[in-house]
Amino acid sequence: MTNGEFYRTTILDIIKDYPNLEGIPVGLKNGMPILCNSIGCGECDLEHPSFCTVKLIEWLFEEYKTPLVLTYRQRLFCELMKSGYIVRNLTGDLHYFSNEPVRDEQNYWNSEISDPHEFIVSTSLVEFPFMLLEIKRLNKILIEIN
Repeated sequence: MTNGEFYRTTILDIIKDYPNLEGIPVGLKNGMPILCNSIGCGECDLEHPSFCTVKLIEWLFEEYKTPLVLTYRQRLFCELMKSGYIVRNLTGDLHYFSNEPVRDEQNYWNSEISDPHEFIVSTSLVEFPFMLLEIKRLNKILIEIN
């Protein structure tokens, strides 16, 4: 199911209620369709004021993803750390970096500059099973689930 299929009724309600607005009056905030004029361009998830219609159409055709629901420990970890990145390496270890990490030649995540705050997140403390071999910005995780 695509985002367009999932949010069809919501989008049609927005368009129906505001027929006199120029262009497509739909923006996105926290992954949800919203009246474009109710938020500023900087708050919109589409992030490209000059290409927002194109970005909206791309989003409509993307596969709908069920929102994440964080456990108490996952949310607490994200809120305590406030910023930074979590990544899972090929070994399955979950790492925290204060600076954005990059992949090295062996496909492991490392910081390009010395990162005194890098550490392995103990899976007995908190686990993020939805984390595959990818990078997630902590404040983005909190935005995605709110």
